[in-house]
Amino acid sequence: MPDAASEVDFDVMKPPVTPIIQPTKEPLCISPENLNQYDVLLGRGGAANSQIGNRHFRSLVQDFQPIYLTLRRKDKPLLARSLVLIVRNRGGRFLKKGKSLGEYYEAGDEKAETKASQALRQGLKIRSITRKRKEIFRQQQQIEKKREK
Repeated sequence: MPDAASEVDFDVMKPPVTPIIQPTKEPLCISPENLNQYDVLLGRGGAANSQIGNRHFRSLVQDFQPIYLTLRRKDKPLLARSLVLIVRNRGGRFLKKGKSLGEYYEAGDEKAETKASQALRQGLKIRSITRKRKEIFRQQQQIEKKREK
């Protein structure tokens, strides 16, 4: 498991389903300089991509992608939920930009989990990962689990 998995007090494969952060209707009025290093901006383009929080988020996603590849379809959203909770645990928020300068809205967990799921899928060369590689990775995970016991 990546180091980030130890930052939270739950198994990343069984994240808590509550609390759920709802999107805000009122802007949070944050100037761009006051965004913290773990705030993730939703949206496209250079502003979102260059934000330090988005870079931290992409790094976190990259750490968990090999695990994501080995998961069953029903378990993949759980990993996305865990990534959202790790970011929130670090003090980060998932924000969407408003129309005015410094106007940001909390996007809420549902959109954050969608972003995390998309990020986990993005850039993967799934077809190049053979079943054999997946099997080797699963075997390595089982060996690690046995060592922990």
